[in-house]
Formats: sequence, structure tokens, C-alpha cells
Amino acid sequence: MPVLLGNDDALLVIEMSRVVVPYVLDFGKSDVDYCLDFTDEELESRLEEQAGEFGEDWSGALDIYYKLRFYGIYYHDLSPRNIAFLRDEAM
Repeated sequence: MPVLLGNDDALLVIEMSRVVVPYVLDFGKSDVDYCLDFTDEELESRLEEQAGEFGEDWSGALDIYYKLRFYGIYYHDLSPRNIAFLRDEAM
């Protein structure tokens, strides 16, 4: 589990310890309590594009996306470089 090492409210940055999978990283492209003005079609198109990047991990990524939304975090950068999953062979 990552540990908060420091933060700067003026710069809106945090410093975390190293993370290991599974993790969600880089909330730079996210909003809190409101969503960017995407039409339903634009949102669907973005999700379809991102689905192709995840392959077999898409259902897990989509689950994270909707759980974040439940808490008012609108995450706009679903990509394998920002969300990683444990692999069976790594266990």
C-alpha cells in the first residue's frame, strides 16, 4: 500500500512511496464532483477506445472507473500505464 510522503496544497501535488500492483496511478486527468461535458456518444466512444488498450483487464478497469465515479471522482485517463492488475503468474 502506498504511503503519503508529502503534499503541497498550493501546487496541488502529492508525493507517494512506490506502488506495486494492483494500483491506480496519476489522477492528473480527473475531476472531483463534476464531469467534463461529454455527450453520451463521446463518452461511449472514449470507453470503447480505452477498452481496446486493456484487453482482458477491461472489466476490472471499468469497475474501477465506476467505483471512482460513485465517490465523485471522474477519472479521464483510463490506460494500462495508470491502472495495473496482478497477474496470476506474479502470485
